[in-house]
Amino acid sequence: MKLVELSEVVKLAYNKIYGEKIIKEEMLTEKKFKLTFRKEAIIIDNSVGNKYRITFNDYVGTIDHFRNLFDYILGFNDFCCDTSNFIDLTESFITKLYKHLHL
Repeated sequence: MKLVELSEVVKLAYNKIYGEKIIKEEMLTEKKFKLTFRKEAIIIDNSVGNKYRITFNDYVGTIDHFRNLFDYILGFNDFCCDTSNFIDLTESFITKLYKHLHL
């Protein structure tokens, strides 16, 4: 399931950026997980069809680091100019991020 893969992407990315491991992972619903780290919680969900969403506490801060990392891995500057508190990803983006972060 791509949601489990996305959970791994977020955990690996957070660890790469901040050097921290996840404290707690909760399945809120069948299509929604909450990942808790020392200073914050991140929600991931299967918003619709093959679209997945990572929702952050704020539209600046941690999300900026994720945007920059994802843009670097995916090879474009699509996320860097966004001003929302979430990042939407397709299944193919998740697969690319997962493969890159698992190296």
